[in-house]
Amino acid sequence: MKELTQKPQNIVLVGDAFVSPDTMEQAVQQSALCCGRITKLMWGGSDKQEFTSRQLKLERNGPEAVPYADGLDEVIGEAEVLLVHFNPVPCALIEKAPNLKVILTCRGGMEHIDLAAASERNIPVLNVIRNAEPVADFALGMMLDLTRDIALSHRKMREGVWMKSFYNSDHLMTLSSHTVALAGIGNVGSALARRLLALGVPVIAYDAYTSPEKLEKAGKDPKRGTLTVLKTNDGKDYYIDSEGNYWRSTINLENTTAYDFAESPEMLKKSGAAFGAFQNMLSDYPAETLHEVIPHFHDTPARFEQLMQAVRENKAGRLKNVAAELEFAKARETDCGLLMNLLEEGKLPLKVTHNDTKMSNVLIDNATGDAVCVIDLDTVMPGLAAFDFGDSIRAGASTGAEDETDLTKVHFSVPLFKAYTEGFLGEAGKALTETEIRTLPDGAKLMTFEVGIRFLADYLNGDVYFKTKYPQHNLDRARNQFHLVAEMEAKRDETQAVVDAYL
Repeated sequence: MKELTQKPQNIVLVGDAFVSPDTMEQAVQQSALCCGRITKLMWGGSDKQEFTSRQLKLERNGPEAVPYADGLDEVIGEAEVLLVHFNPVPCALIEKAPNLKVILTCRGGMEHIDLAAASERNIPVLNVIRNAEPVADFALGMMLDLTRDIALSHRKMREGVWMKSFYNSDHLMTLSSHTVALAGIGNVGSALARRLLALGVPVIAYDAYTSPEKLEKAGKDPKRGTLTVLKTNDGKDYYIDSEGNYWRSTINLENTTAYDFAESPEMLKKSGAAFGAFQNMLSDYPAETLHEVIPHFHDTPARFEQLMQAVRENKAGRLKNVAAELEFAKARETDCGLLMNLLEEGKLPLKVTHNDTKMSNVLIDNATGDAVCVIDLDTVMPGLAAFDFGDSIRAGASTGAEDETDLTKVHFSVPLFKAYTEGFLGEAGKALTETEIRTLPDGAKLMTFEVGIRFLADYLNGDVYFKTKYPQHNLDRARNQFHLVAEMEAKRDETQAVVDAYL
């Protein structure tokens, strides 16, 4: 590395909306680097909101997620030193840099750099962890100040006032008697967590980018809060048995329960929060790269056409029994394409969706009643947020089971809809567009209607898909779902007001 300080180097600087190329040039000239030719480039424009969007994609998906700066291809071949802030440095760029001796980044994180590719070329990657420790000290100091009223007491003493009581006198005032919640456990969050844990302060933490290493560093259990897949002896995430079947094994999350149905509005709210967090954490994942496990799974127009095909074929000879149900379905044919049309028009974004958002796919902590994590990930596919929301509402906001034949017991509950929405949008709200939020009631209706026409089609086909307990089981299920659809339509103004409150 002595060569970098003794021989003039060909340096390429890539700034951005947060750290400008001029600032980088000034820093390089004041450093120990022996500067030769300096080439300055800009990654993107000066719009900081747009910069933040690209930043999030890089942090969540790595250096391949976003293109690097325009013009970098033309100068990287002669570069000996590459200094970036957030500009991505993927493997493809490193391969184009035969003379590169070092990669520098003026930030703590290195998610935007392909470290494996750099290591393979023996190119050092140096970063700067700027002020994490001082900020952690400051945050801890502010906590002590607030719990013990230090600054307030000092100010009042200087004014000649001896305070007998404080705004927080009715609450416990020792720091260790409180639980501290950390939103983000990067360098600052981890440093603060270490200080708090050393003082005996309970700490809980959430980080959308959390790795097991970060969780451990913050004193948290990395094996809880997400499913941890156990690897086979040969390092794979799955095992293939002698018959060609695929198997996965995950760590059991103890002291949790999967409930078939929400036992209270609060439990339904917690379920909504779990699936909302799922949406939030995967909001920047490139959904189009996911395999469509079940093609056209929530393509309601396609599902309607399957019903019409079942009518035409009448395989089980049951068409004569479903006149009223068919009339109900046909009257809503034009509704089927609402969400898919918005997707095609670019008004709704493609998202990562769970596609089986029933209550039993959320593990609930036995002690706290909080949602621990979402399970049953075999149907994770590209789709719309309204699909997951709507499927949850279909079952969760109904007062009866989906095969209840006494329809006087089956109603669409707006209070239950509101409870789930509060949990879901409380976690996912910022990750959803205005159109996504506005169309959530449409998702509830369409998912209920879609399941209804699937039940009806299966009844006409002779019960070949859904498991049934008696010959009319699928028809009863269809009638049940159509009854809910009708009530959703009647209460649409109420449900729209619920979601609009989050805009």
